[in-house]
Amino acid sequence: MKRLKISQPECWLNVILIVLFGVLIALLVSACSPDQAANADTSSSNSDKAAQATETTQSTPSVQVTEAYARAVPPNSPASAVFLTLHNNGEQEQRLVSATSNVANVVELHNHVKQDGMMQMRKIDHISIPAKGKTTLKPGGLHIMLIQLQQPLVVDSTIAVTLHFADGSEQALTVPVREISSMMQQHH
Repeated sequence: MKRLKISQPECWLNVILIVLFGVLIALLVSACSPDQAANADTSSSNSDKAAQATETTQSTPSVQVTEAYARAVPPNSPASAVFLTLHNNGEQEQRLVSATSNVANVVELHNHVKQDGMMQMRKIDHISIPAKGKTTLKPGGLHIMLIQLQQPLVVDSTIAVTLHFADGSEQALTVPVREISSMMQQHH
């Protein structure tokens, strides 16, 4: 069996060509990524910042977030909440299992339940988003609780919130802060 001899410069040229080819393939694949198309659609149609959450990273392809906002609170308030709608376009149920934020030391998933004739807020393990359905987080119901605030949440500012799903994926959002009517504030 005869061995083919390749000179060292030719060997390096082959390695460089293989690496360049791999980079080219990676760029082509990422350019055709559905996540980028979805992000482009979101940013081009995002004229109302209060109606859309932005800056999605490592997104769950089947879950889209709309109508995200955080409740404005006065200085020294210990807590606030984030509300949004989760749309699951996938064939399987998704679960939101936790969230984090740059403005709170503790972030929990909560629900309001009626117990002994009184509405009470309870921490929950997850929030389910049905296949081909949606789940709305709203005052008086499911919500993301921001506890031990590190700063006041002022109207027209934004906060960072990252949603963590059971499948290990996450969505990083920029959430606008809005005023909520006094009747709805009684729930928090």
